[in-house]
Amino acid sequence: MKTAIRKVGMWARMVHVYASMAGFLLVLLFAVTGITLNHQDRGWGEPITTTSAVALPVTTVKAARQADIQTALQTAIGITTPASSYEAFADEIDVAFHSPGKRLQAIVSREDGSVKVISETRGQIGIINDLHKGMETGTAWRWVVDATAALIGFSALSGILTLVSLPKRRLAGFLTTAGGSLAVLIIYWVFVPH
Repeated sequence: MKTAIRKVGMWARMVHVYASMAGFLLVLLFAVTGITLNHQDRGWGEPITTTSAVALPVTTVKAARQADIQTALQTAIGITTPASSYEAFADEIDVAFHSPGKRLQAIVSREDGSVKVISETRGQIGIINDLHKGMETGTAWRWVVDATAALIGFSALSGILTLVSLPKRRLAGFLTTAGGSLAVLIIYWVFVPH
């Protein structure tokens, strides 16, 4: 039995170390953005909004083909971000382009092709905050967020298995785990509004 526990502990330790190292940068990103998101009142990532104007060819606007207008806007504004939303109204077309840390809205006049461009940027803090939330990041990044969550969970479980294999540290480790878990639950029950 002791040999089996040692083998499980050895493998768990190896898995714990390499899973932690594989996700190191992402775990560090989530640690930093956990603080920046929790303390948005400090002004980190405050939006900077600018307004500019461009024009689209009237023929493109009159034809009102969604793909053509999106491509024309990307060229006129100088962006490669795909459109997040497209709404056509009687007098205007409203197209939004969103990416991490940046929101851009283009309001196209159907009458003359003039475009009002409202751009909001939140700097590097806004980018990493949106990456943390998986907001406007696309499918691939959402998979990265899910994989990071799995790595963190896997690392936590392999840490517990490693602890089981260390008889001299087992009791102190489990008491620390229980104390930390209990503290989190008490803080939730007592201090978080329900």
